[in-house]
Amino acid sequence: MFVAHYDSVEESFGAGDNGMSVAGLLETIRCLKGKIFNNNIYVMFTDGEEIGYWGAHDFIEKNSININLIVNFDNAGNSGNLMLYHYSNDSLTEQYFKATDSESSYSFVNELLYNPKSKYYQGDLSDAFLFIEKGYNTIDIALLGNPFYYHTEKDNFYNIEINTLNNMTKSMIKMINYYGENEIQPI
Repeated sequence: MFVAHYDSVEESFGAGDNGMSVAGLLETIRCLKGKIFNNNIYVMFTDGEEIGYWGAHDFIEKNSININLIVNFDNAGNSGNLMLYHYSNDSLTEQYFKATDSESSYSFVNELLYNPKSKYYQGDLSDAFLFIEKGYNTIDIALLGNPFYYHTEKDNFYNIEINTLNNMTKSMIKMINYYGENEIQPI
């Protein structure tokens, strides 16, 4: 299942966090419409992520389908390459790199910001943390370039990079093609 939240904080227009992810997934759906995969592919857009993960909570409470992997897109920037910045288990990272290519990378940010033992620990910042807490195999992916607009009035349409959005969408298409055809093998 591929997830992006469509809400933002009050002081932001939400173009980077998280309109780019929503737009990328919508374009991915359009590009892959009608394609038959070996595995079921679901796309979910959540609301209330910025104020307590309401959409993710609702999904977890009402979900009756088997989900082998959740790929969550939640940007903290509006440029650069997609970064794998949080995940539920190490075996998912190898498959993630098979699903993408040089347009994506792993970030040491995961070790600094999302490891509870780090002095820089940021706590739970996205729907992915709730999915992981509830036992779902999850990878959390984001644009982290130009984070200075994050949650500000500068996070608007005029400050996104169109090439970044195009590259994000290409990566989403590659990931859906990969996960749609290959067995997901978490430890």
